[in-house]
Amino acid sequence: MIGLRFAPLVCRKCGKRRSERREIIAEIVETEAKYGRDLRILLEEFERPMRVAGLLSVDQLSGIFLNTEELATASSALVSRLRDALEIAIESGDEDLLTVNVGKVFLDAAPTMLHAFQSYCTRQGAASLLLSNLEKEKELLRVFLRVSQMENAVLRRMNLNSFLMVPVQRVTKYPLLLGRLFKVTPPHAEGREMIRQAQRKIELHLEHMNAVRKLWS
Repeated sequence: MIGLRFAPLVCRKCGKRRSERREIIAEIVETEAKYGRDLRILLEEFERPMRVAGLLSVDQLSGIFLNTEELATASSALVSRLRDALEIAIESGDEDLLTVNVGKVFLDAAPTMLHAFQSYCTRQGAASLLLSNLEKEKELLRVFLRVSQMENAVLRRMNLNSFLMVPVQRVTKYPLLLGRLFKVTPPHAEGREMIRQAQRKIELHLEHMNAVRKLWS
């Protein structure tokens, strides 16, 4: 009788965890897609018009936008891999997404993705300083950036510097998202340990990036 009494409670707890797991996986995919869109905004609403109008030299633009294109490519690849894994799971009847090996997707993407993040994040401080100095020097640049922020609805009233910080903010979110996913993934689920491995790999890379950034500053 005692076992029967507690069984519904256990089932409810398992159901809650399955629901949380689905929600976290959806959050990872949706926020990565949004991050990718913000990178495209950086390139299409800022870098391209500034280049076409001749507001800054090629070297100055490169010093501000760094390897944003590389980051956008890496993010697009990550989203595609995640969506493919979701599609395969759903088509096979796995509504709880237990066969979606998010950890493996991140581990496979890590070499290219983390290299791109390191290249960007370790130079981002210098890029922001360069932008600040150029804004002081160039009135046309100041006007373009101010008008864009106020009148371009795509920018959501965010300024260029805010968009330039997006990659730095994104890479620090990965360990948090993976940590939450690990907690609600059943011990028997495929690839659970890979989630922890991916989380730790990114954490170690963040520590390395911070050390490199201090050397640059």
